[in-house]
Amino acid sequence: MFKLLYVLTSTEKDIYLEQTLISIFSARIYMPNINITLLTDDKTNNSLIRGRARIKDFVTEIIVTEVPENLTSMQISRFLKTSMRMHVQGDFLYIDGDTVLCESLEEIATFPSDIGMVLDSNSDHDIKHYFSRYKHKIYSYFKKNAGNLPQRYKFFNSGVIWCKDTEAGYKFFDEWHENWKKSYNHGIFVDQIALNLTNLDKDIVQELDGKYNCQIEHCAKYLSSAKILHYFATNSFFKYEPFATELAMQLKANDFFVENYREIIANPTKFFPTPSLIIANSDLEIYKSELGRLMKRIVKLFYKCKPLFTRLNDVFYLLRVTIRERNK
Repeated sequence: MFKLLYVLTSTEKDIYLEQTLISIFSARIYMPNINITLLTDDKTNNSLIRGRARIKDFVTEIIVTEVPENLTSMQISRFLKTSMRMHVQGDFLYIDGDTVLCESLEEIATFPSDIGMVLDSNSDHDIKHYFSRYKHKIYSYFKKNAGNLPQRYKFFNSGVIWCKDTEAGYKFFDEWHENWKKSYNHGIFVDQIALNLTNLDKDIVQELDGKYNCQIEHCAKYLSSAKILHYFATNSFFKYEPFATELAMQLKANDFFVENYREIIANPTKFFPTPSLIIANSDLEIYKSELGRLMKRIVKLFYKCKPLFTRLNDVFYLLRVTIRERNK
């Protein structure tokens, strides 16, 4: 039987432990007997006292490993994530902490390939559009190291990773870790750039069904069959509450009694805000383009002054109506 694997780097000042506890508890709802492994660093492990120690009640084992002293918490989490294969024995399904399970994951054991992941944003991408979310130096670094790429490419998301205990799995993680360290030396600390560069070289990652990593902004197609909801705690599009921050803060304030929130955690897809709107195809490309981002910032500035926003909105409405009438 495979393991569920989580990586945790946390202090009492953040809510990463609380988010990970929620995800782990959701796994226990649907797979009460599954082996759940927590990979962490010394400082985080030493902080598992008082209420924070309750996470130990829901995991099978905790693996503590040494990390370089000069890394930030974010960098430590990436260091551990890209090297986790060398610390954990057996097949595993790695899951990010900012997730919640919707049902059992046992059928993943039938996935035939050594490594499986879901596409980033649950879709393939136009290269330039994909990198618009990153700083220019990251795009330049990727292009320099990737060589020639097609206009569209399948970038994988590292939030859920299936990995068998095989030679190919170990080799992939070894190269991923080395590529991350190289990118770190260039001031690039995210892990997905190194991940996708590694797959360009190895071409080993096979695509998992999007239901295994239903990424909240992009997963309307997979929502009805979602097995893992990836709500992105740092999402800038919208915060999927109560999971993004509210539930974690409640746990922190109430001695980490996660069992008290079982009904919420067991029904994670019921909390989309009202009203909400699905944006797709060219409308989505416009919204997420650089021009769209600029216009959104401008509109938000006006929105902070609601009376002014309302008045300007009325003016533009009248202009649109007038132009439409004249063109009849």
